Amino acid sequence: MGRKKWFFSLFQSETSFNLISEKCDILSILRDHPENRIYQRKIQELSKRFTSIRKTKGDGNCFYRALGYSYLESLLGKSREILKFKERVLQTPNDLLAAGFEEHKFRNPFNAVSSTEPHWLGTKASHMGRADRSRQAGDVPLGFSFCNLTCNLKMSSEGGPIGCGGQVPARVYSDGGSVKFYSVVELVEKDSSVSSLLKVFNDQSSSDQIVQFLRLLTSAFIRNRADFFRHFIDEEMDIKDFCAHEVEPMAMECDHVQITALSQALNIALQVEYVDEMDTALNHHVFPEAAIPSVYLLYKTSHYNILYAAEKH
Repeated sequence: MGRKKWFFSLFQSETSFNLISEKCDILSILRDHPENRIYQRKIQELSKRFTSIRKTKGDGNCFYRALGYSYLESLLGKSREILKFKERVLQTPNDLLAAGFEEHKFRNPFNAVSSTEPHWLGTKASHMGRADRSRQAGDVPLGFSFCNLTCNLKMSSEGGPIGCGGQVPARVYSDGGSVKFYSVVELVEKDSSVSSLLKVFNDQSSSDQIVQFLRLLTSAFIRNRADFFRHFIDEEMDIKDFCAHEVEPMAMECDHVQITALSQALNIALQVEYVDEMDTALNHHVFPEAAIPSVYLLYKTSHYNILYAAEKH
């Protein structure tokens, strides 16, 4: 598995939305490739089982963003399932610390609320910055605050925004800021509107911090089960290097290893529908196998969108 980067400009001409679009009819994506006979056939077949789709921005973070949004949306109005998920999120500090994410390396997580911060998170929104490249690979400068369940990503003193020209840092930090993934779950519990959740995920700062948290949780799950996952990565790369270069940095695409890890880390069953260029029947995979999916994603050309299954009568 080589190192992969997703170039931000690839989908700029196709996206009129920010990060996650409004829900639209599944057949609306037929016009994306009107000349492609195989694509047309497969989308028509897909429309027999799925009615709608939400597009995600093609920035290399689409899987994490799509999974996070889609699962939280599936919890809206389901109080029992929300409580169960909150309990799982409460356990994530132990997972992160067991993987080597050290809490003492964080700045004070209790920051004053910015006047420009999104009101639904109740936490200071922060900008992205360049990683301190002097750190050794595998030295994960991450911890998890037990007191407020906040995932903090420390930015180096060098600062500076990440560009969109494919420059992906070895690490991504935020300077004293924090993202409360737990508070987003609480938002789902208290405000059952799709619009509020979509607003969170379409706010660049908040949404990227959620993606960062999911990436780091994925890394922790893989690190904590190195004996299992080492059989599925290149022999030349150990688990620490794999996580440092393929999982944790923003804008790095994911593969089956990351999908398997994150779905199991958060106990989320998902089904991925594959639309490729092969003139064959549609193919899909369920993570974990034999599970009943609560999330459906469409995969095409290294990109993930969100699918909505038709109601069964």
